[in-house]
Amino acid sequence: MQDWDSLRIILAIARAGGLSGAARELGVTHATISRQLARAEDRSGSLLFDRMPTGLQPTTAGEAAIATATDVEQHMLDLGRRLAGADGRLSGPLSVTIPPLIIAHVLADDLTEFARTYPEIELSVLGDNAVLNLNRREADIAIRISRDPGDSLWGRKLADQQAAYYAADGFDFAACDTVPLVSFSMWRTPVPKALGENEKDITITATCDDMPSAVALVKAGMGITRMPVFVGETTDGLTRITELAIEPYAPIWMLTHADLKKSGKVRAFMEFMGERVAKRRGMFVVA
Repeated sequence: MQDWDSLRIILAIARAGGLSGAARELGVTHATISRQLARAEDRSGSLLFDRMPTGLQPTTAGEAAIATATDVEQHMLDLGRRLAGADGRLSGPLSVTIPPLIIAHVLADDLTEFARTYPEIELSVLGDNAVLNLNRREADIAIRISRDPGDSLWGRKLADQQAAYYAADGFDFAACDTVPLVSFSMWRTPVPKALGENEKDITITATCDDMPSAVALVKAGMGITRMPVFVGETTDGLTRITELAIEPYAPIWMLTHADLKKSGKVRAFMEFMGERVAKRRGMFVVA
């Protein structure tokens, strides 16, 4: 087993626990993965996975192959980042992961202007709230909302943030004996502490796991919710509830891997967006 393709297949199967998951990860068919695994086992002269009812389990030989594949993958990732970091050209692919709400409410025009300014940079915008792994180059640059962006990455804080409570236009908080709340599944408690300490009774009308859904429900009149100021203040049909306190919210960061910080494309994007967001810092706090 002396080629990276075979090791890559074995590593994907080990991570996914089966052929189907490995096929999805690598973007090929189940039959292709099955054939390539059979070829790898034939070439190595060893059974690499036991076929169990619960999935594929690595044999002793398979564990050795997985360990080697992990090391090789890391060396290839390190090399790829170093080569990319030494590339000063303002052309070629550049992938950026950004939360969809920031794209919609803040950066859509700026991303468009960046693409016009640097037409030879092939910009891929990954609008995802998932934390993509910059060490594995799932993205070159990440714009994240985080209180702890991690010590292994390089970048800058773009803006501090605040959050406030918003309701549909016309909602009268003072007149409510019981306040309807659109809660979030990721909140530490269904009713935030500061809201729970309010004298009014709270009833949860819905629980969401993403902000766009919660914003839509609040606009439709289902209840109030807490959201970042940049969302609440720029969404038509929403009114901030001034009787409830403004709260601190996680800052916005722009990050890359240290190996990529000298890349021409990475530097161009980070400088461009850093300047644009700096001019709009007032969007993220209540004046």
